[in-house]
Order: sequence, then structure tokens, then C-alpha cells
Amino acid sequence: METIKIGLMGLGTVGSGVIEGLKKNQKEISERSGIEFDVSKVMVKDKQKKRMVEIDEKKLVTEPEEIINDPDINLVVELIGGCDLAKDSVLKALDSGKDVVTANKDLIATHGKEIFEKAKENKRNIYFEGSVAGGIPLIKPLQESLAADKIEKVIGILNGTTNYILTKMSDVGYSFDRALEEAQTYGFCEADPTNDISGLDAAYKLAILSYLGFETLPDMKEVYCSGIENVSQRDIQYAKKLGMEIKLLAVGEKEGDGIFLAVVPCMISKEHPIASVKGENNALFVKGNLVDEVMFYGPGAGSLPTGSAVLSDIIKAGKEMFKEPVKELSAGSENNKYKIAPREEFEASFYLRLVVKDKPGVFSEIAGVFGSYGVSLESIIQEKKEDEYAEIVLLTHKTKIKNLDDAIADLEKRENVYELSNVIQVEKS
Repeated sequence: METIKIGLMGLGTVGSGVIEGLKKNQKEISERSGIEFDVSKVMVKDKQKKRMVEIDEKKLVTEPEEIINDPDINLVVELIGGCDLAKDSVLKALDSGKDVVTANKDLIATHGKEIFEKAKENKRNIYFEGSVAGGIPLIKPLQESLAADKIEKVIGILNGTTNYILTKMSDVGYSFDRALEEAQTYGFCEADPTNDISGLDAAYKLAILSYLGFETLPDMKEVYCSGIENVSQRDIQYAKKLGMEIKLLAVGEKEGDGIFLAVVPCMISKEHPIASVKGENNALFVKGNLVDEVMFYGPGAGSLPTGSAVLSDIIKAGKEMFKEPVKELSAGSENNKYKIAPREEFEASFYLRLVVKDKPGVFSEIAGVFGSYGVSLESIIQEKKEDEYAEIVLLTHKTKIKNLDDAIADLEKRENVYELSNVIQVEKS
């Protein structure tokens, strides 16, 4: 039986999951792959630190070069996180003739083109199944199972922290702050949840999905990103009245020769399958021109789920090593097929919550403002707020976002409009 020697960089949550998963299922992995996988070196910051898994201390090293320059190591598994050290290590590993497995979404989303080019130059492979949605198999299905399809749209819940918070707000009635505190208590988010709450974590993953589904890897500045900080219980309750749920959705859609990419809080019908995804779970809804609609669902993070995705890449890498000739690149073309269209040109429906003066003529004034910018209103809900003010909720038909932005800018100047409390996209797939 062939043996693959692995150099593992990083022994945190995911690295520990890889070690534990390999120990638990070593017999099955060897039988199915025909390969023995041996983690021969593990790079850590501190050799004395207490570990989540048992590891032979003789295997611990502290410098990337101790793995990269080891001629006996066939495969480098990068689980460091971040970009600087990870990027340098991955590029050097490819230059040294080693294939690379990574679960680093930031790295692939930000520096993917350079890394793919380096892999092609050295005729090596780069695998990144664990970088998008933890234990949910997404990359292989998009590359292989749906290879005959033209992907038209993807809608994803790609961040477990935000989905947990919004689930608690909707199902239990928590405030945003209380739901966030509980997510931190149970370990569903980082000590600093900024990247989760702002939508940036999901935006990195959407960039990778764009590369896989649309053959277009965007600059991160081209992915529109808005977080859930402003979603309130008022919005949650209105969503329920309208038969909808609020989710932080990563949406990628192809129109003509352009791709629209955005991570935004969205209202979506309770009838849509992605609306039923609760807690820290993730999901990806894919629409293709042949398969029509499919959805992938499961745990989006965690030691063993993400470790499982990394191990699947390790097995695939091992099998590919004994094929001749070596593939130039497992990921696909490094050239973008489509341009990223500007957010303001995208068309969508919206929910708006406003506080206005409660007097005759205000409704017609507001409707007139929207009409003058070509924004058609689908429905209006009014609730008395206090004294001379009323709260109203508007739902628009599909409209170009630039037109909506212009209408909102006009409304905010109006004396009868006291406050624009929130604007949330409505996903109508």
C-alpha cells in the first residue's frame, strides 16, 4: 500500500479535527483509498501548549520551512488561518513540488488567482473543500456533479454565527445583543465576531463560490457586503406578518455577461427551503439551467465537520498523486469568465420601515416620491406609533437598486419623514 506523508500547518480547531478524524476512521480511509496517510510533522506556535488531541511531541515543529523543505513530505495541509504566513507557506510549498490542501477561505478569496497560477506553473494541485461551508460538500458537487449545468444563481447561508443569532431572535424573541452573547457563550462565534456580524466571513465564501459556479473570482471590493447589526425585533415581527424569515444571505446571480454578488440581510418566504435552516447550520441553494434547483445543508463549522472536509481533500490529493500525468490545476481556470456588475444595477424587491408624521397626504407624498424614481410599491402596512407619528412598512416590486437609493435620498429630505428605520432586501427566487 502506498504511503502519503503529510505536513500539517496549524493544530487549532480544524487541525485537531483532522487528527481526530484520521485516528477514528484510519482503517476505512485506507481501505477505500488504498493509501496510508501519515501525519509526519505538525507546525505549531508553542510546543508546550496543551492540545485538544493527543500528538507525538517529536512530530511538532515551529517553522514552516521544517515542513516545506522536508523531501519526505508529499502533501502540505495549511490550517494556519489569516493570509500573510499562510500565503507565503502555500506558495513556497507549491514551489517545492508539494500539493496543498487548505481550509482558509480568506486566503483563497483574496489571493486565489496568484495561488492557482503558482499551482499551474509547478504542475501541482490545490484543494480547498473545507474553505466554504465546513462539513457540507459543496466544491466537489459544483466542480463535478453539476459540471454539465450552467449555474444561474446561488443563495447561501454561509455563516453559522449570524444564522444562530437570527434564529434566536425569530424563534425565541431575543434581542440582537442577547442572541450574540449566547452565541459567544456556546462557542458559535469568535471572541471578536466582527467578520461574522458584518457579513465579511460569508463574503469570502461567496467569492469562492463565484469562482466555482461562475468561473469568476472577484476582487473582494466587488462583493457588496452588509451585516445584521441593524436587524431589530420590529423587523423580525413584520417579517412574520408577511410570512417571511430574515436570513443573512450570500447571493450570486448571473445576468447576461455580468455577475451580481452580495451578502445582505434578506427577507425570504417561509416556503423557501433555505428559510427552514436554523441555528448554526449552513446551506447552499443552487439553481442550474438543467438540474433546476438543489440544496446542500449541514454543519458549516466545527472541528470534526470541517476536519471531515479537509480529510476528503487529503484522500483526493493522495489518489491524484499516483495518476500520470499530474493535473495542472484541480480548481479550474484562473481567468474570469464574467465581469462583476455594480450593485446599483441589480434589481430586487425591498422592505422599508419608516416613521412618518401621521397626517393626511403623507401616504400620497411618499408614493409619489417612489413613483417619480420608477419604484413601484407592492403593499403598505401602517401601525400607529406614538403622538403625531406613525410607523409604516413598504414592500416594493423588483426595482433597480440605484432607483431605490435615489428615492430614499429624496425621502430623507422630506419634512414629513421622521426616520428611515431599516431597508432589507426581499429575496424572491
